[in-house]
Amino acid sequence: MIDNRMKFVFNVLLIAIVSFSCSTKKNEKYAFIEIRKVIESFKLKKDLESSLLKVKESRENIIDSLEFELRIMARTIQAKEAKNKNEINEFQIKKENYFNVKGRLENEVDSLSHVFDIQILSQINQYVKDYGEKNNYEFIFGSEGSGAIMYGDSTRNITESVIAYINDRFNGKNK
Repeated sequence: MIDNRMKFVFNVLLIAIVSFSCSTKKNEKYAFIEIRKVIESFKLKKDLESSLLKVKESRENIIDSLEFELRIMARTIQAKEAKNKNEINEFQIKKENYFNVKGRLENEVDSLSHVFDIQILSQINQYVKDYGEKNNYEFIFGSEGSGAIMYGDSTRNITESVIAYINDRFNGKNK
């Protein structure tokens, strides 16, 4: 979850760094956050992961039931000496249905995961923006280990503050 979105965040941050380096203001307030840590600590992400897991498990149960039916039907057909063409045709239809349903359900889970990723990143971006405005930051950079920020003075690391803020905002506090 999130890896493609991280590339997007990286590009946005790169633009911010270029803007920062071109800035002529003195005494700007700036800091950085550890993006992966913020994402992993965000309560909304944990809630959506839990929801996704439940959906995934229910889809797997459906797939498992269909697969179980197919196995029983295959054993029944193999056990009979005379092959009944109707039973074989019915088996083939069920087998085809199984693969269609399995593919559709897996795609649904993937799509839901993608929607959740977008929702998580969108909410984090808004909350970090709100945090920056509330605390008078000119810039808040994101560090993810991909080269956007190779080093940051630990006194400029506001990750823990941002995590507390976004989780409070998500829980309806600090509006």
